[in-house]
Amino acid sequence: MDNTTTYEQTLLLRRTDVAAAGMALSVLDQARRRKWVTPIQRGIYLIGDREPVPIELARAAAEAIAPFVSGRFAVSHTTAALVHGLDVPAESGVASVTIPRSERRPHRESLEIHTAKLTESDICVVEGVPVTSVARTLVDLCRSMDAVSALWALESGIRERLVTADELAAVMRRMSRSPGLKQVRHLIAAVDPRSQSQLETRARLAMIEGGIPVPESQIEVPLPNGRTAFLDFGYREHRVGIELDGSAVHGTPAAVYRDRWRQNQLQLLDWRLLRFTHWDFTRRIPQTLAEIRAALDR
Repeated sequence: MDNTTTYEQTLLLRRTDVAAAGMALSVLDQARRRKWVTPIQRGIYLIGDREPVPIELARAAAEAIAPFVSGRFAVSHTTAALVHGLDVPAESGVASVTIPRSERRPHRESLEIHTAKLTESDICVVEGVPVTSVARTLVDLCRSMDAVSALWALESGIRERLVTADELAAVMRRMSRSPGLKQVRHLIAAVDPRSQSQLETRARLAMIEGGIPVPESQIEVPLPNGRTAFLDFGYREHRVGIELDGSAVHGTPAAVYRDRWRQNQLQLLDWRLLRFTHWDFTRRIPQTLAEIRAALDR
């Protein structure tokens, strides 16, 4: 890879550009004070007073690290995930890059620098910027991010058809000696692209890790009046349903009325409905799992 490449389609302003144009650097300092430009990496500025979009964050990170690296590198981890459109928490001013293990890590507060071997198959080019592939990005996230966020990112990639199981397996074969692959396999086995919220993903992972039989997701139950009830999780053979009540969806008066009506209809069919919140799957997981287990044992 030619690390002297000027990344195309850029809306970034560089300190060196100002000097090359024969302008005094004080002009750039004045532009910063007036918020005409926003620092994004050392010596690299975003035009305007705004947050960078993912590709701008990635481009600035690539330009910032390129002078220090002679081997193959790429924008990676959360920054790469955002570029690919995966559902991950947005970064706050820090971009992630991966460089060869043999390279010296320069100190940059706005860069999170990882070291690893990257093959050509691990890298794709997005608008001129080297970025880890979707599959490599997801494997890296599963090894470094909290399990729920990583699993949700995996599910978003599979749901949006950005990655396949074969592509993930190929990356893991190339990384066979890397640490953390046990966690990656565990999360891949837990994937359910039907998950509609991170709370559902969190709850399902807690049930799997707690030894609870994996429920069916987005279960449909025909009601006596001809309508259909859609439940977050369910066990048909036990006639047990599980609903996760997020405040955004279930907190309005109309939602309360709808939920109570549906619960009554399910009870007429001898279904038992367990209702949980984010609190139950973060602060009282053992008690929550015990309640689910008790319902299945009845």
